[in-house]
Amino acid sequence: MRILITGGAGYIGSALTLLLQEIDEIEKIIIYDNLKRKNYSLFTCNKKLSKVEFINADILDRKKLTDAVQQVDKVIHLAAKVLTPFSDSEIHAFDQVNNWGTAHLVDILDNNPKDIIFLSSASVYGVSSNNHLLNENSDVKPSSFYGTSKLDAEKHIKRLEHSCNYYILRCANVYGYSPAWRMDAVVNKFMFEANFKKQLIIYGDGTQHRPFIYLKTLLKVIQKILINGATKKGIYNLVEHNLSINDVKDVVQKIIPDTEIIYINKENKLKGLQLEPSYKLFEELDIKETNFEKELIQFKDRFSF
Repeated sequence: MRILITGGAGYIGSALTLLLQEIDEIEKIIIYDNLKRKNYSLFTCNKKLSKVEFINADILDRKKLTDAVQQVDKVIHLAAKVLTPFSDSEIHAFDQVNNWGTAHLVDILDNNPKDIIFLSSASVYGVSSNNHLLNENSDVKPSSFYGTSKLDAEKHIKRLEHSCNYYILRCANVYGYSPAWRMDAVVNKFMFEANFKKQLIIYGDGTQHRPFIYLKTLLKVIQKILINGATKKGIYNLVEHNLSINDVKDVVQKIIPDTEIIYINKENKLKGLQLEPSYKLFEELDIKETNFEKELIQFKDRFSF
């Protein structure tokens, strides 16, 4: 099996590449990345990536993308403009990369049918002031330009319905160690700042909820769909935990007790989002339930001091 990973040098892509490199069924992995985020860690991870080929190109470069697609059997589409899930900055970049970049890839796959796993986002559901648990059948109402660009990308992927198998994974907030880890993800940021600065800053009263998924769990889902498939193609939410920012803070403070907590505009109650955990998908793929505190302890163990 030969795999193309767009955005393969990023936070999720670099960790996924290291995992897939060890799978016997996979003979080649093409990493397609423009290195816009200056993620070079995959290339200096102290492991010989004998199955990996790197293509330094933009997702909007149709010729190079077509050449890459023609060399593989399956595609994992991770390339995206990502800041925080509810960001409204860099609107044009979100639309160009997340929406039209996906449109380019889908046009190519129309003529070169390949199974595709697309990493979308829970941001397509928007935010809410209530505590209702949403699922794949709930209305999508993105409340940020990032969420809108991901929903537009999903519409392009759905055009492949009659030509290949597609899996749209609406991913919760990801946390955990990767060679190219993101500091703008809330749990990662909290762990880093608590460990090295002994201080956390929380905006609002901290009661706003977010859905979360551990990076290792996300990688297992992609691996198992890639190798074994799922019951049917379509849309799946990827969620392990629904936690308030205060919940996250409490666990971080338990692991790193001398952490000072500072609230900014504590009188403000911010909107949040909660999704049904992906129990059925995890059961189907034989992925075991995990413990948030244990995951953060594993994460902390990756710090140098």
